[in-house]
Amino acid sequence: MGTERTLEERGNRYGKFSENAKDSAAVRETILPGVADPVIYEGVDYIIKKLVRIKGDPYYIDTYRDIAGYAELLIDYLQNECEQARDAKVQLIEKGVDGQFSTVSGR
Repeated sequence: MGTERTLEERGNRYGKFSENAKDSAAVRETILPGVADPVIYEGVDYIIKKLVRIKGDPYYIDTYRDIAGYAELLIDYLQNECEQARDAKVQLIEKGVDGQFSTVSGR
């Protein structure tokens, strides 16, 4: 499949790229100001891009799978790699609050 055909198909499914880019940027600026962690920033940014695509085709199930997948990757990062998240969890436990993170599949 050529690039032109791919772009046409994506445009038909998700809407105009420039509008989606503007919508994504507006959401990102609202919820990510000051986020210095590049993994969190990128993961949330991917989720935002997928959320914006829903307006083009809210019945396309792969978009929701992608969102869930990125959320699971972020949860794994926060639980296993992110020092700041571990520090926050320790502080919660010290205050007597259950510091568990729950996953989407573990509800």
